[in-house]
Amino acid sequence: MAIGQEPGWRVDIRPDRTIEAIADYGDRRASLPYVRPVTQGSTLEFHAFGGENELRLRIFDRPCADGMSGRPYPATAELELNGRSYRGCAEPVRP
Repeated sequence: MAIGQEPGWRVDIRPDRTIEAIADYGDRRASLPYVRPVTQGSTLEFHAFGGENELRLRIFDRPCADGMSGRPYPATAELELNGRSYRGCAEPVRP
């Protein structure tokens, strides 16, 4: 799971099934086929396509704190959804 604020977004990864993305407080939604991530050093990158949607999610092995709640997460996340960029935090993902 990856999450961010201002604007609010979330990505849920369901291995062997789907990648679900909600962004801009729910105004943007995408359900994409699961793809195995590419590992580059300690970074995981998911790049998925489906219909008119394109998602690229990078998860970095760097601690992060949620901007609204201050909750600590073990990883930092960057999401690109249909050309728009978002930053936030993530839980570890097992490919």
